[in-house]
Amino acid sequence: MALRNATRLQRAATTKSSLIAALPAARVCVRPVASCQALPFTAAQRPNGLARCAVRKAMAGRSLSVKVSAVNGPGLNIDLRGKKAFIAGVADDQGFGWAIAKALAEAGAEIALGVWVPALNIFESNLRRGKFDENRKLSDGSLMTFSHIYPMDAVYDTMADVPEEVATNKRYAGNKEWTVSEVAESAKKDMGSIDILVRWGARCLMAFLEEGRELRYSYENAPVQKELAAIEVGNVAAFLVSPLASAVTGHVMFVDNGLNVMGLALDSKTLEHKE
Repeated sequence: MALRNATRLQRAATTKSSLIAALPAARVCVRPVASCQALPFTAAQRPNGLARCAVRKAMAGRSLSVKVSAVNGPGLNIDLRGKKAFIAGVADDQGFGWAIAKALAEAGAEIALGVWVPALNIFESNLRRGKFDENRKLSDGSLMTFSHIYPMDAVYDTMADVPEEVATNKRYAGNKEWTVSEVAESAKKDMGSIDILVRWGARCLMAFLEEGRELRYSYENAPVQKELAAIEVGNVAAFLVSPLASAVTGHVMFVDNGLNVMGLALDSKTLEHKE
C-alpha cells in the first residue's frame, strides 16, 4: 500500500498543471516520512538513559495540542478568520489531513476538502450519520464544518489522462469533475480565491518494515520517546500558514519526535527479520 501510494504521488507530480497552479495560496505539502540517515549506530551510541529521561521529564504534563485560537488573548494566538483553506487528501477522521483541517478550523479558517473518489461515499455517509462527530469537536464545543467536499484524484490532471480501466471502475461511477483541473475549476467557481492549500500526501514511512513495525521503531528510537499525535502535525501546519511563519519558506520541517536526526539503529529488535 505504501509503495503504491508513493507511485501515485510521483505520477501526480508529473502532470502538466495542478491545483497549486490553478489556485495560488499559502501552501503546505505534508509527507510524513520516518526517515533515517545513512549513518548506523548501536545502543551504546544512542542518547544515554539520563538524557532520554530528561527529555521525557521535560515533556511530561505538556498537552499534545498547542493553543490554536481565533480569539485574541495572551500569548501568540493564530487567527485565520476570513481565510479559505482547501485540504486535499482527507479520507477519514483519523489521518494527518483531518488533523490539519481541524487545527485550521480551530483558528477560524473556512475548510473545504478534496476526498479521494473511491472513499467519498463512505466518508460522506459517516459524516451524515455522526460517526465523525467526536473528532469534529472544537475547543469551543462546536463541530468542525466543511463548506465544500469535492471528489478528487490528484494523480490525473484532466480526463484525457485517465486510463480506461479507471474511468470505467465502479468505484468512480456516479462522480464527475474529479481530476485536478476540474476540481480547481469547481473550487474557483464555488469559493473564489483559495488562501491556504494543503496537499496531504502518501503514507511514506519506512517501506522496508512491515506495517506497524515502523511505528514501533520510531517510538523506540526517536529522541523524544512518545507516540506522535496527528494533531501535532496539524498544529505545525497551522503555524506554517499563519503570519507567525511569515519568514519561513523553502524549508522541510519534520514532525517526528526527532527521528530524522538519528542514524539507523542496526541493533534494534524491530529490524530483526521474522521467518
